[in-house]
Amino acid sequence: MKAADAPFQVQMPSCFAALKAPSLWVRCLPEFRESFYQTLGTLPDRGLAVVGTRRPQFRSLKFLQELLQSLQNTDLVILSGLALGIDTHAHEWAIRSGLKTWGILANGLDHIYPRQNTPLAEQILRSGGALLSESAPHQLARPHLFLQRNRLIAGLSQATCILEAGQRSGALNTAYWARALDRRCFVMPCFPGEVAYAGNQKLLDEQHAEMLWGAKSLGSVWLEWASGLPMQADLFAASPDNQAAAAFLKTWMLENDRVPSFAEALEDWITLGNTKDGLIRATRELIRLGLMAGSATESNHA
Repeated sequence: MKAADAPFQVQMPSCFAALKAPSLWVRCLPEFRESFYQTLGTLPDRGLAVVGTRRPQFRSLKFLQELLQSLQNTDLVILSGLALGIDTHAHEWAIRSGLKTWGILANGLDHIYPRQNTPLAEQILRSGGALLSESAPHQLARPHLFLQRNRLIAGLSQATCILEAGQRSGALNTAYWARALDRRCFVMPCFPGEVAYAGNQKLLDEQHAEMLWGAKSLGSVWLEWASGLPMQADLFAASPDNQAAAAFLKTWMLENDRVPSFAEALEDWITLGNTKDGLIRATRELIRLGLMAGSATESNHA
């Protein structure tokens, strides 16, 4: 670390009093320090937290990539924890999409944890982002500090997105902090019973989070730009009556990188032990809009 970007302490605005963190340590490049203070002044209103497992499934990463690419013309700040997995990809895709991103660390800023993300930390700084921590610069990572850090990720943001969380995931702690701090929380849809997404299902079952179908789902938080987001980011909003079928279709598209024909979708759907009625309801609007191959006659075929 160069002396020019050594950690400095910042007094937090009064709007963050509920975090009980009167000051934070910050690292950013000198040429971006003024920009840092300007960005801090826009939070939590422009903050979007993105967190999840350290061992994500391919479809979670695909969903994340599409989500952040859809947000590239907004002024949102992407906040995450610089951990491996979802956090790493959130920072990387934010930078690639031209979005500002901040890494919120549990340990002090004299150290980067995990060490293999040191190049990513430097990339965040060079892109105009920042690293933050409430721990003194020399503090090493300790388990309890990660749980404390999660409240900062949630509290600095207006909304938190959980991409993938297992039954015992730190991302669940971030979601609960979002709820405690009166912030919105969204979660990527999943199939019932999927072990890798057990935390997602738990948040939905406990009504701690809302479905995240794509960038347009966030329009209920940031109304001023919602209408300008790509329609395909929210294909399944027309089928709220059958969320399992809608989640199946979204997953199929992510895994196959294309929209299925109705016949293809139906075959896989029934193989999973489902009846076709739910899938018909979920696809009817897609076919009407010309977003899926097929016809209304096909979707009603017995």
